[in-house]
Amino acid sequence: MAQASKLGRLIYLLDKAAALGSDALLARIPPKDHVPIGGFLATRDVEPSGAEKPSFTVLFFTPGDGPHIAYRVRVPFKPGARSTVEDVTPPAEPNKPTEVLIRARATALAALPKTAQPINPVVLLARPTIGEEGILVYLLAGTKTRDLAVFGKHHRVLLSADGTTVLRFEPLSKSALEISLQVARPGSKPVEMIVSHIVTDYPLETHVFVSLLHNVPVIVVTQRGTWRVDGERIEFLGGRKLGSAPGPAPGASSPSLPTCPDLCASVLAARCPNGPRDRDDCITPCEKFRSGSCLERFRALIDCSGSTPHVGCDPRGFVTVTGCETPYREFLLCGSARPNAP
Repeated sequence: MAQASKLGRLIYLLDKAAALGSDALLARIPPKDHVPIGGFLATRDVEPSGAEKPSFTVLFFTPGDGPHIAYRVRVPFKPGARSTVEDVTPPAEPNKPTEVLIRARATALAALPKTAQPINPVVLLARPTIGEEGILVYLLAGTKTRDLAVFGKHHRVLLSADGTTVLRFEPLSKSALEISLQVARPGSKPVEMIVSHIVTDYPLETHVFVSLLHNVPVIVVTQRGTWRVDGERIEFLGGRKLGSAPGPAPGASSPSLPTCPDLCASVLAARCPNGPRDRDDCITPCEKFRSGSCLERFRALIDCSGSTPHVGCDPRGFVTVTGCETPYREFLLCGSARPNAP
């Protein structure tokens, strides 16, 4: 978790520096006047002693097999400070360490299967980040759509120290998962996002990255249990496995399961803007979720809420069960709820 937190913040900072550097370059030099650009590389500035500075440098290089540095943009992370753009005329050969990083970036991109998502590479030295030799490249999936959080499909690539060979190529999700951040009520903001994650039993650095990028906590449901990622902070909420739920404590009695008509009366009374439209719209999925593989999830929810759950609306206008939000989320996931449902 410490490594996921550290890496998530680092790739967030480098990705943000690249975005700010690109904006500064476009503001200074219109695209029609640019030297052709083949890519960019964001790095953290350091003192001669090795101490990190609160600033970054973004290098924009020419395309082709022998890339040259065309622009240097220095991005200070200080309130009120502005980025500065250096036009390198004529474009200069990169130094050897930079040349290797650019090569590793290209090698990682060449290994990526064809995708419709924009890709933003982040390049790191592997030794100080994950304790292995080589170069680490994150291929972060992006989007051109506003108010859309992209959880995948991100990739982590470990390359040889010379940047020519892929040693490990790891998809960090099973699908190209995107979640809308649009809200039903003008002026409000999402309280949190929820994702199901099956690649590992714990959150990854990309969950930290997305939480920091959108300033919204992420609930990550894994086979081991449920986690909450709030920026760099990762909290384990419970060790219940997907598809299972604890029964009542020894000697305790489990509340009787309410019928779907009784439940739906409470749901419809809440009048949530993004809730069921009518009685049939509520009862039909309720009967499906209340049986079969979702029965234990349903029972866990009732164990929490009692036979008369307190139903309300969340800030986005979706139905929620007050005081039992976590088992309710797990119940929704079991019922194959929409990915952007709370």
